[in-house]
Amino acid sequence: MNHEKVNGADFYDFDCQNEKSDLLWFMGPDYLAFISYSIEGLLAKQLKSPELLGVRYTGKPQFQIRIAENRDNKISYIEIDWPMQVLFKDSKGHLRLDVEMNYKYWAYLDESKEPKNEAAVNIISEDRLKKNITSRLKGKIYNWLF
Repeated sequence: MNHEKVNGADFYDFDCQNEKSDLLWFMGPDYLAFISYSIEGLLAKQLKSPELLGVRYTGKPQFQIRIAENRDNKISYIEIDWPMQVLFKDSKGHLRLDVEMNYKYWAYLDESKEPKNEAAVNIISEDRLKKNITSRLKGKIYNWLF
């Protein structure tokens, strides 16, 4: 099981930076930091003061790309559906699970606009983990969850 600490959150089972798919180039040299910042920013739009604790890779990303044949066959669009399990704490200190991720990238080949990244984070369930379970774990949440 691969484990890496990114911006204070634990990332499990993701490919190492040097083994990641070439189609993730737009996320920059540290694709896990890109994912971390995206999750944090988008959760903050939906919940008050969330804290990202952990992210677990739960399935291979599904890529959809478009190639611009009239522009030397360059990639003009990438969409990634990537299943992940996310553990975060809300403003009341409750631990929550179940988030789905979707990343998109647009490359404006006519240079009319700068390339654009967008990430969508949808909270599927706001179920809280049972208090008695989390109090017994005391810092061992990741071993139990992941």
